[in-house]
Amino acid sequence: MGRSSASVGSYQMVKLADLDAPREVKRQLRDDIERSNGVVRVAAGSIPTQAEMLAAVPRTHRSTPELRQRLPQPPSRLESSLLGAAEMIGMEPSGALEGGKSSGLSRFYRLEGVGIVEFSENNFLAAGM
Repeated sequence: MGRSSASVGSYQMVKLADLDAPREVKRQLRDDIERSNGVVRVAAGSIPTQAEMLAAVPRTHRSTPELRQRLPQPPSRLESSLLGAAEMIGMEPSGALEGGKSSGLSRFYRLEGVGIVEFSENNFLAAGM
């Protein structure tokens, strides 16, 4: 399916081999994918503690009507996901920011047995990307 036939707001899965990109870009993507699989070792103390992360996470909570005014579309509903039962810590605008509006929203949750999770979504069309 060509780009022009994809509907607005839809996603399209494309095999890396079929991606309309130079060979170097495909190689870099493949290398990044291979690097992201497996274990990454880091120096002790380089990963912040959960308390340090909690101190840095925004605590703002916005109402649904306010979010509808600030975002190009309502945020994703997460009730049927693992995050639906998690404690929401806070949220902040993301993506392209203009005045009181943004093209995206990042929400932060405390997920039992996992830790702090950021769920971020962005409307790339509204951001002009």
